[in-house]
Amino acid sequence: MVDCLSMVRHLLPPPAQDALAVAEKFCNGTASTRQLVAQQTLCWEYLQARGLSVAFERRDARLVRATLCVLYPVPPEDGDVYVLLEWFIDMFDPAGRLEDRTLELLNLRFATAPAAAIQANASSDSPTPSG
Repeated sequence: MVDCLSMVRHLLPPPAQDALAVAEKFCNGTASTRQLVAQQTLCWEYLQARGLSVAFERRDARLVRATLCVLYPVPPEDGDVYVLLEWFIDMFDPAGRLEDRTLELLNLRFATAPAAAIQANASSDSPTPSG
């Protein structure tokens, strides 16, 4: 997911760009859990300050929500990883324009959770993460 967000870094609002940088450092072992969680708070504050905490039609709000998906220091339980990945795809690429590259990157990172399985479920209504 971090790799996918890196492809559109230039489109991310400033708090999401900062959060992505911390997520990249966390993946490399150079940022702490505390720093990652602090970025979650800043992203939520950005959404709330702009009245976007429940807005899904705006690209900036969707990209911040996609960024929130990479700000969890502990992977979700088995079933929840599929929900998280599906949510990430929905927020990251709602029109499916980057679908092939997105799925390729996700398959590289989640070999035991094939993105094709997520794609197959993408058309169904599923619960959405909230924060």
